[in-house]
Amino acid sequence: MYEEWLPSADIELEEENPELTLMLSRLAKKALDWLDRNVVKPIVQSRDRLRSLFSIRRAERGDDYVAVLAVDSTWSKPPLELVSGLMAIIVTGYIVAVPQHPGFYGIKYASLRRSVGEHEERFSLSVELKAKVLEFVTARRELINHSFVDLVLIDGPLFPGATLPQFYDPRGLADPLRHSREAYGRELAHYVSAALINLLDDAHDLEKPVVGVVKRVSSRFLYRKLVDAGLLGAAEALRRSNDKTLMSFVLRPGEYTVVGDFYTLLIESLRLRGQKRLVNILEESCRGALGELPQRLCSYMRDTAVVYYMPSQDLVYPQAIRLDIYPSSRVEEVVSYAISDTSHNAVPTPIDLVDRFVRIEASAIRRFHILLQAYAQQDNVKLVVGLTNPQKLYLYKRSERSASME
Repeated sequence: MYEEWLPSADIELEEENPELTLMLSRLAKKALDWLDRNVVKPIVQSRDRLRSLFSIRRAERGDDYVAVLAVDSTWSKPPLELVSGLMAIIVTGYIVAVPQHPGFYGIKYASLRRSVGEHEERFSLSVELKAKVLEFVTARRELINHSFVDLVLIDGPLFPGATLPQFYDPRGLADPLRHSREAYGRELAHYVSAALINLLDDAHDLEKPVVGVVKRVSSRFLYRKLVDAGLLGAAEALRRSNDKTLMSFVLRPGEYTVVGDFYTLLIESLRLRGQKRLVNILEESCRGALGELPQRLCSYMRDTAVVYYMPSQDLVYPQAIRLDIYPSSRVEEVVSYAISDTSHNAVPTPIDLVDRFVRIEASAIRRFHILLQAYAQQDNVKLVVGLTNPQKLYLYKRSERSASME
């Protein structure tokens, strides 16, 4: 019944457009040529000098951590584009992994985020920051509830929102989840830092390390170091890519390097980008001029080591992995654990497991929209939950179809 008013949704081309395929082929060749000239060759040609620039160490395999808590969140991409505006589902879950077994797990939160007349970019930021609040709150509660946990892994950077001024004004410390309900866009960064402070306070008291596993690296923290060393070609290649690309060529399997503490790397990067206001906020935070909470946040940044390691296992796509490790005194044992237990997907295995557990398939979003339509009793309500762009239904339908073929 639902598809009777969208007959075009069933019309899909079974064959690829040959003209489009030809154009894609040309673009792929251009992209590879650009990457080879501007990124790969400048780094490879300087690899020996780059290796001598960094303090590279060989990691020993270790089993110091028996029970590992991994937390992740995901949200619907793209969001549902309804007549009444955008709507996204956020799901947050955790796994406590033990040797040779996934242990136990649970979905902690399933949250709706509705647009309030926001631009799509601002709405996307709202969803991402709200998800981080949920992650940090979940990690803290599960760490407290399971005293036997040895290590906490967060999927993503440990300081999300660190380039937003609001991040350095933590609010709602008593209950950041409740206080963040009416916040949108950058305002949510107030509650991300509050939730993070709560987590790190408890982790400090319990003497448990907390690690951000950063898969999508966009930072160029190492640019100044390369320039100062006279490696201008590699520096320009880094500027056109990111730190992860550089370290993926520099490190060999089983090696790691500590590139610095998060605070120093961040503030140097901000200075290079000319972000004087944020630099001032950071410096004032560390001096205590903005209050006790921002100063505490700064101290956690200074005690967080940014580490890259190259797994010794075979990977689907070989690459260096970034870890934000708090406290920095636990680097050696954390890296030893990571080297021993990284999956073929290039992340510590518990992160791989929790990522699979909290995944939202596009078909689930389609089912959610069908339920919205089914539960809407009045015509006026049905109108506002209708798709504002019915042509985009294929985004969900195609995924559902492909999933049924697996």
